[in-house]
Amino acid sequence: MNTMNIPTSALCALDQQVSSGNSCAQSTLEYALVLTVFVVMLVVLGALVKAGLEGKLIKLATAAASHVLTAEGVVDILLY
Repeated sequence: MNTMNIPTSALCALDQQVSSGNSCAQSTLEYALVLTVFVVMLVVLGALVKAGLEGKLIKLATAAASHVLTAEGVVDILLY
């Protein structure tokens, strides 16, 4: 309970001296988890940019399209 505007670091030090509470360890764990998730998001974004620059995303999109422009695709379009 921080009612006197005491810095959090001082409260953590006081808490460790008074009891064996783990409130400081919890914040460290939360920071580590958030940092890990952020780094993973950056790596995935980098992989998507690389795939886009290499043309892999366009190849996947055209392969997944319902009316690919091939001989079978023209028949599919006419039957639609």
